[in-house]
Amino acid sequence: MDLCKCRLRSISSIGRIRYNAFTLIELLVVIAIIGLLLSLLIPGLGNASENAREVVCSSQIRNILIGMQSYHMENRRFPYGFDGWTRTPPPLDVASGSRMFDELGWWWFEILGDHISYVKDGAEVVRCPSRNIDDGFEENILWGNYGVNSSVCKNARDRISNAEFAGDPLQLEAVANPSNALLAMDCGYSIFNWHQVADNPPVTLGNSVRDNAYLPGLWIINESKLLGNIQWADALDGRHVNGQINAGFVDTHVEKSPADRYLVQKQDEAYSGLYPYWRPKQ
Repeated sequence: MDLCKCRLRSISSIGRIRYNAFTLIELLVVIAIIGLLLSLLIPGLGNASENAREVVCSSQIRNILIGMQSYHMENRRFPYGFDGWTRTPPPLDVASGSRMFDELGWWWFEILGDHISYVKDGAEVVRCPSRNIDDGFEENILWGNYGVNSSVCKNARDRISNAEFAGDPLQLEAVANPSNALLAMDCGYSIFNWHQVADNPPVTLGNSVRDNAYLPGLWIINESKLLGNIQWADALDGRHVNGQINAGFVDTHVEKSPADRYLVQKQDEAYSGLYPYWRPKQ
């Protein structure tokens, strides 16, 4: 009799266990809910990560701007964007991995030297954390990081077609509106000028990387450029959320805005959008 009672209890317990277990339908519903929650959570985590990179990017550009001002205080002018006359290698050769692709000389970040705080072998502060260049060109610091406005940081040597951007860099006193004059920004190449954002540039652009420098996300201009495969994502999709860029101005403030804010358009024989962003003086 006692044995029968034990068996009945066991059977009853088993029945309760089976009764309390999830059915297949319930498991599928739970899995679907978890999948839905993950689909909502993961993009949010991605945006949070990208927002953090944007903050780092903005901070690095401001570091560069402050370095520019420090250099100006010491030298009474901004640094060259590129100095191709100097053949001696810079003390901290940040662009060493770029030499096989680009011109020899000193670039603005090398000229700045101690005026900006280099970290990690001298490259990190001039590398955009949201860089959108495909694998294979990590060594080339000149592509897909930050660029300077060649109307301010002019080049010691330049092509005749770009004579407007050759000569001595400007002094601060020559900048009519420092709070609206572009100085350093997210860019496809380390030196940059308004020809690369014009819907109808005043000169025929060549086929070099420098000629076809671009503003990330300004697809309306960039889709017609002669770019390499590694540059298309950066040029068309941009780097930051909604294709926005971080742009730094002569007065050292940084703004995040859509790339098309800096588009230059030809209207009749004149260009709109040049002043005060690209040309620091009328």
